[in-house]
Amino acid sequence: MMRLCFEPRGESAGGRNVRRARFRPRSEMPVSAACVIANAVRESLGAALATPVSLRLLAPVLPSREAWEKICNGALLYRARGSLADACFVMRMADARALAAAAFGEADTYARDLSRVERELLDRLARSLGGALAHACGRDVAAPERILDISGYTTYFELLLERPVRARLGVALSRETPPQGGPTLRPDDLLGVELEVRAQLGHGALPAAAFLDLRPGVIVPMMTKIGEPGVLLTDGTRLARGECGSRGQRSAFAVCAGP
Repeated sequence: MMRLCFEPRGESAGGRNVRRARFRPRSEMPVSAACVIANAVRESLGAALATPVSLRLLAPVLPSREAWEKICNGALLYRARGSLADACFVMRMADARALAAAAFGEADTYARDLSRVERELLDRLARSLGGALAHACGRDVAAPERILDISGYTTYFELLLERPVRARLGVALSRETPPQGGPTLRPDDLLGVELEVRAQLGHGALPAAAFLDLRPGVIVPMMTKIGEPGVLLTDGTRLARGECGSRGQRSAFAVCAGP
């Protein structure tokens, strides 16, 4: 999808400052869908690291070919396949070191290659985050596995971790994911729901001044006629008309007609 935007700086033309317009690609993935993934990642990451996690979300974009090359250059890539789309976690080397150090309760202080133990740890960490991709990939999303390339992916957004460590975790998607509705509600699903109903024998109008003068024994006139059917209500909605009476030791309402 393309969107119309303007250059940040304008040019002087005829005594006016004019900014050039141009079209740029725009992701159709709703930010709310990315937020669902971000919240799930935060919870899963907090459980894996056994500490509260704080992060921010950068809105989804459609990177250019050059941008994809920079994003994936030297990064660890973990792909998860699903029926709706494929997704991939992108961990740049510095961010991977920071996450591994946080898992061991250490501080990442210098640039170095990952050890074999750290790579295994990150593989397990990526697999533990796989369920967070279900909203974009489908409920049948597979556990992430390490791959070497994600050519052909379209959408990308980043999660900026602020606590317990500063790092970035990228999420790439093989295609745009339109917003999806939740499970539909069938009439049978509501059969067990209980509704509070009340029977109304009559109704009338009372001025505010008269309302303040209400005392025991005051007669309030009703607008309904004698013998007029009562009304069965739930939350102000009329359900049926009928007769009010008693059955045994309880008040009762006999339905005579619809609303």
